[in-house]
Amino acid sequence: MKTLLTLFVLFFSSSVFADDISDFEIEGMSIGDSLLDYFNEEEIKKNTGFSAYDYKKDKTFVLAVFSKTLLNKHYDMIQVHYKRNDKKRIIYAINGMNFYQNNIDDCYDEKDKIVEEISLMFVNAEKRNNSGKHSADVSGKSNVVQTAFVFVSGDYVNVSCYDWSNEMSYADKLVVGIVKKELNTWLSSN
Repeated sequence: MKTLLTLFVLFFSSSVFADDISDFEIEGMSIGDSLLDYFNEEEIKKNTGFSAYDYKKDKTFVLAVFSKTLLNKHYDMIQVHYKRNDKKRIIYAINGMNFYQNNIDDCYDEKDKIVEEISLMFVNAEKRNNSGKHSADVSGKSNVVQTAFVFVSGDYVNVSCYDWSNEMSYADKLVVGIVKKELNTWLSSN
């Protein structure tokens, strides 16, 4: 049985506590699913930004970004990572995002609610809290507050608020993400 991670309500069976992130969904999608089960190849290609990781020598993974689709019931935007050359388009990460234009306090409130509910579901995962400056903002005025639930496998679920400085011209946002260890390792490499 898959458990649905939503922004507002997290449903779970009290008799089942998952130890595998493939048991969880964001907007109906799970790690290990084929993106082709949700979008056709043309939609995937249209929404895939190959330039997102142009700085990396290794081009294994790509990012597709979907906004205003039939799937977007709880999030303003969905980001999905898959392997560039995988014809099945297997999902390695899913991020649901909601934007808060100059209203970071609402983001923090929502993050706290989600973390509290996830804590009840991920009883076997290691909970890690982290906060600090965002490295993309050279002014040092942008901040990230994150709680991650890390599984023994190295896979993780995270809930983050991004408080962007005015200089960055980005909207503050909440991100709820599910990430496979393999993708995280790739993202961390040069």
